[in-house]
Amino acid sequence: MKTLVEKYRPETIKDVFLEEKNYNSIHTFIEKGTFPNLLFYGPPGTGKTSSIVAMAKMIYKEKYNLMVLELNASDNRNIQVVRKIIKEFASCRTLFNTGHKLIILDEVDSMTNDAQFCLRRIMETYSENVRFCFICNYINKIIPAIQSRCSRFKFSNLEFGLIEKRLQSIIKDEKIKITNEVLHLIMEHCNSDMRKILNYLQLFKYHNCSENPDGYFSILHIPNKKYIQGFCTKLLNGDKDLEQYFKDGIKMGYYDNELFAQTFYNILLENFEKIGTERFMKIVNILSLIDTKPTNLENYSAFIDAIKYA
Repeated sequence: MKTLVEKYRPETIKDVFLEEKNYNSIHTFIEKGTFPNLLFYGPPGTGKTSSIVAMAKMIYKEKYNLMVLELNASDNRNIQVVRKIIKEFASCRTLFNTGHKLIILDEVDSMTNDAQFCLRRIMETYSENVRFCFICNYINKIIPAIQSRCSRFKFSNLEFGLIEKRLQSIIKDEKIKITNEVLHLIMEHCNSDMRKILNYLQLFKYHNCSENPDGYFSILHIPNKKYIQGFCTKLLNGDKDLEQYFKDGIKMGYYDNELFAQTFYNILLENFEKIGTERFMKIVNILSLIDTKPTNLENYSAFIDAIKYA
């Protein structure tokens, strides 16, 4: 049984959500059947891998498996792999196929510098036989020698509206019972990472979260931002039941220490002017110590008191 990520992976470049300039460039590569070395960078789940795979399938068609080598550089990132697997594939000429072969290296920003320098030499030596597509989240971790030999394409977070339209279609096909409020919560938590959103929807469907409206917070391990916003409101209003409110949130599975700290920090930023610089810094310093507290609910008193009187 395929996961939702595998089932709904784009097959053609038209199925990938791309900015117009990126789409036009990639479409030109497909029309001409040739392309330079490429460097795709940007946040996770923005279509980098889907774009190059869709492009390669449209160019190579039935010869895809012969002409394309896909590697996840985070798993195969040492210099030995570069010298053996990549160099061997790059150096072997295809007898009955024309055009350049393609090596797709995903998460290349996790490769060592030695491995990247070795790649640079392979790019130069076998430039008549092979092209590379490097995929990464952080371009600053790619050595300048590789960057200068590639056409760079930046991928940005997908538009909220486009994602939701696609997700609604998937939800209908998969018969997933989920409210728009919960869907928007997942989308916001995933920061428009389409792959991550689909994984959350898979869990939501598998655990039948629609039968337990509050259960999805703990099952999917996402925070109840609305409830944590209520904590912030109570803090600013000086309410006395702050500690009990916090403990109730943990009991109901709305957050754990880490999720509370991350979400509360973002809410504090949204209320920065109301809180003031000095108090903001005091609360953030206390918040950074939340994971040093025991998980026993009775031991959160000191933590809550420190926040109240910051």
